[in-house]
This record gives sequence, C-alpha cells and structure tokens, in this order.
Amino acid sequence: MKRIGYWVTDKKFKKMRFASFHDICRDAGYEAVRIKEPEDLEKQGPFDVFIHKLSDDIGSALDGDEEAKELVQKFQSHFQRCPSLLVIDPFDKVARMIDRREQYQAARDCFQKLQDDQYFIPNFVELTNTDVSSNKKLIEQAGITFPFIYKPAAAHGSAECHHLAVVFNEDGLRDLPPPCVAQSFTNHDAVLYKVYIIGDHIQVVKRPSLKNFKQGGSKESTVFFDSYGVSKPNSNSHLNKLDLKEEEPSDKTVLLSPDLDKVRKMVTALRSSLKLELLGIDLIIEKTTGRYAVIDINSFPGYDGVDNFFEVLLDMLSKRLQPNEREGTRKRKSSEPLEKDLHT
Repeated sequence: MKRIGYWVTDKKFKKMRFASFHDICRDAGYEAVRIKEPEDLEKQGPFDVFIHKLSDDIGSALDGDEEAKELVQKFQSHFQRCPSLLVIDPFDKVARMIDRREQYQAARDCFQKLQDDQYFIPNFVELTNTDVSSNKKLIEQAGITFPFIYKPAAAHGSAECHHLAVVFNEDGLRDLPPPCVAQSFTNHDAVLYKVYIIGDHIQVVKRPSLKNFKQGGSKESTVFFDSYGVSKPNSNSHLNKLDLKEEEPSDKTVLLSPDLDKVRKMVTALRSSLKLELLGIDLIIEKTTGRYAVIDINSFPGYDGVDNFFEVLLDMLSKRLQPNEREGTRKRKSSEPLEKDLHT
C-alpha cells in the first residue's frame, strides 16, 4: 500500500476538512498519514510521497526565525535520507514564491519566453528604504504610474503579507514601510479570477476584487486593505463597488471572462517554469484590452470553491507515483537540488 505523508497546520486541516482525505485514500488503496511531529519522521514513515503547506515556515526561516529554521531543517534532513521520496512541492521551488519580486520576475521571464503579449505581469519594482526621492525615481524607471499597489516584499510568513495598499500620489510614498514591492494597478472591473492548479487539473473561480481607479493618480489618501477581505467570496467591501457611471459598459470596455484555452496555455507555461504542482494564480483581465495579468502566485492555496479537491489531488498523486513518472522525477533530482539550504 502506497503511503502519503502530509504536513498542514491545524487551521488548514480543519478548513479544508483533511480528515475526509484519509477516507478517500483508504477507499483507493492508499494510506494518508498526517505528520504532526517532525522529530519522528522515520517512525511515522516510510512514505512514497510527501505533500505540505510549509510556505509560511519557509518564509519565516528565510527571514531568520530560528524555530522555523529548525522545522524546515528537520524535513530537509529526512528528504536527504530518503532520496526516492517524491516531495510536492520541492522546498527550493516553493522558496521562489516567497519573495514577491522574485516571483514576479520568474513569471515575467516565463511570459517573455512564451512570446505572447496576451499575458503580462504589471510593472513592478522593489523598494528597500523610506527615501521618497529615490523611491520616486525607482518607480518612474520601472514604468509605474499612479495609482499603484503596495505589497510587502514577503508573500508568505505572516498575516502582514496580505496587508496591501492603493497609493494615489507622491505623498503616499511616505506611507510605505520597506521592504516592499510597488506594482502598477490595472483596472479590471472589480473581478478577480482564482486559477487553482492541481497537477494537470485547472479550475477557475470568480471572486470580487478592487474597483477601477482613475489612471494618473489623484489627491486621495493611501487606502490600506486586507487582500483576503477584499477578495473573499461574497465580499461587501466598499472597495469592490464600481462607480455608478462604470456599471454600464462603455465603448472602451472589453467584456470578457477567461478563455479556458488561453488559461491552460498560461498555466502550462508557468508550471513548466516554476516546477510546482499545487499552485494558485491570481488573474485579472485588463479592462480596456482584454489582456491577462497575473498579479500573484501562491503555492498550495486554499482551493476554496474547487470541486472534489481531494479526489483530484489523489488522482494527481497516483499519476506521479507511476513508474514512468517516478523515473522522470529521479532524473530531475539528479540534475538539480531538491531543496534550498534554509538553515545556514
């Protein structure tokens, strides 16, 4: 019997109802094992595959948190002792998603190789200090205009990662604690598409998002918000509400929902580049052009609204555990490191 080990927080275990995963695995001839104590990995194993939501811990470890470093190191040591273990997803690939600048640059490089201007990453730049003059220059050099979105540099590791802001003018540059990323705001009629990926499986879920703002900036004060609150299902934030004059489409409005073939082309390219199996992409459609803008990428997202998540997950794991799939995994492991060294 194949054994699937997994590590998730208590919160994620309850929210996603992971207890049902054990029943689904058992009915299919697999054993699911929730790992609670990394000190006893050998006793709890052996495992054929290990899946995890350790992105916050990896982020904290990279930020110097000693407890997180110790936790990550215990898993890394186990992986080194079990080279045939299939890890979803490899720590070094997850680590690339922790830093927003690195995340956006990786996606931008991917789209440039794709050579299709249908897809883009809104202009961005990393700000590492509070000097308004130098930050203004960096923003201008990056082609960013007002309004723009302020985002903490770290995409995982703490609740503050989701505390964003809309900055409307130069005065707002004084409001931004570094390190952070400034990213051009793209009007998208207050609609966000969560693209959930489980291996080859893709599901798109529609969510509320930020309303349109006047391009070129305004005298408005910086607006801080929690991205979870603004984009949760049935959100009723004032930031979701389009102005009355925008509720009726104009001649310049492009009325589009995501084309699934175009979404699949985008996802295939990103998966090939990022080397991740459990992935969430925040996608918006530019109001005036219909182009697809990726504004965030997450490893092992919450999968809210995904039908039969655990059945799809098990199907993906079953395919990856097939002999031909495992051989491909071994070849990749021999040519590139599985994990980034987070404990030095």
